[in-house]
Amino acid sequence: MVALSGYRAVFDRSADDDSSDGGTVVAGFVTTAEQWALWEGEWNAVLQDFNVPYFHMREFGASRKAFAGEEWKGEDRRRHFIAALVGTIKRWVSLTVASYMDHKIYQEANQLCEIDRIFNPFAECGRNCVLKVKDFIREELKSELPIAYVFDQGDEGRGMLIDLMRRCNLPDPVFKRSRPNPNAPERDRSDPPMIQLQTADLLSWELRRWKSDYRDGERMRKSLKSFTEMENIIWKECTYTDMARVIHTIGIPRRTHG
Repeated sequence: MVALSGYRAVFDRSADDDSSDGGTVVAGFVTTAEQWALWEGEWNAVLQDFNVPYFHMREFGASRKAFAGEEWKGEDRRRHFIAALVGTIKRWVSLTVASYMDHKIYQEANQLCEIDRIFNPFAECGRNCVLKVKDFIREELKSELPIAYVFDQGDEGRGMLIDLMRRCNLPDPVFKRSRPNPNAPERDRSDPPMIQLQTADLLSWELRRWKSDYRDGERMRKSLKSFTEMENIIWKECTYTDMARVIHTIGIPRRTHG
């Protein structure tokens, strides 16, 4: 997976439950292999400055585990921490990509066609992100260097994503852990976590949160607004037309009733 030169793309999922009011986001970032180590070093430096071993949005938001200390109850510290993390991303990343799918669109399409046999929202959003990355690097940057696509290993639908990417003549995705395991140092040495996946966790959560905030008439959070200031942004939302196109392209059969 690791190449001496080329590009690396990291993605993570953030999803509501399966209710029709929710949705799934897959989001992440792209950088060059040369910038990879510098980005990782700066990200880890921020974690050390704030005395935490990793970043995980769910734990951070709920003030659990690494973020359970009294010092994390102060809003100033929390804002400064997120701002510092976002700053590293903006300095080292070439592109940010995201794909969002309303669960309602998926569920309605699944009533008509057997799409749940082929993909779930994570798999299709992941495939869409990968295609956007490939198009940007090949067409905008005019580069034929290899691209590694890395996803958090905890997301449901890995097999479906692999199948969809193969249908598009794309290389198989790589699945990695985002955080070290203090209880298994041997594993961390033999199979080190992909630290940059923590950045994708941050962005995917922010985008999913924004969908809810937007419906409620809330302002965009400063952390997400900062991401919108990046030079290259491809954030897409799946429409009914997009879903119909995917079904037609893959050739998913209609359901037979009765």
